[in-house]
Amino acid sequence: MSDSPLVALISASDPQLLVRLREKHPAASELLGIPRTRKVQGGLPDAEDAGRPIVDAKVDLLLEGIRPLRTELDTIIGVVVQKMNTVKRTKMFGAVVATLSGLVIAISEASGVGEDWVKVVSAAFATVGGLVVILSDYFAQAPNGRYIASAEEYGKLDQMAKELFKAEKRVMRHEEFPIAKDDIEDMINSLEEYAAHINSLTLNTGAVSG
Repeated sequence: MSDSPLVALISASDPQLLVRLREKHPAASELLGIPRTRKVQGGLPDAEDAGRPIVDAKVDLLLEGIRPLRTELDTIIGVVVQKMNTVKRTKMFGAVVATLSGLVIAISEASGVGEDWVKVVSAAFATVGGLVVILSDYFAQAPNGRYIASAEEYGKLDQMAKELFKAEKRVMRHEEFPIAKDDIEDMINSLEEYAAHINSLTLNTGAVSG
């Protein structure tokens, strides 16, 4: 798991936290991003079947991983919502321009102004309308061209936030209500997917939590 998106996110958020986790769980070095060929201080070897120490390490990884995930996710959701609002306002402006275009052309024709004037007015409004479309497209994109200001993307992020909230509550009650090993594994896999998605969006949006 040396290429783990979750471990990478924890490391970026708080490098010392990852160090402390590795010191606390020397038998789970691979889980915490150290290649299997290494041994951590204390001399305990890596072992997939180490039993309870590995389970404890996975629970700690879940708990400590959820926190930076939620922080980064909140930041990204803020950026996406801001972009969605900007796109909405831009499109609204475009709708107003289109309405005014028809009104001005109708008034110009009714007032008997020359045909050339009507063509100029039509061209001017068409140009503004084209710029609005371009701007809407621009505001909806991340720097790499990926469209993120969409209801679909927001829905994914909102659902992710809800799942992380539920996961955090469940992990915090692990000592009282132990989580089954298979469920722990499933939760880690889900967090890895979330971390990969969040890491990608963080790079794409330039959103970095303070």
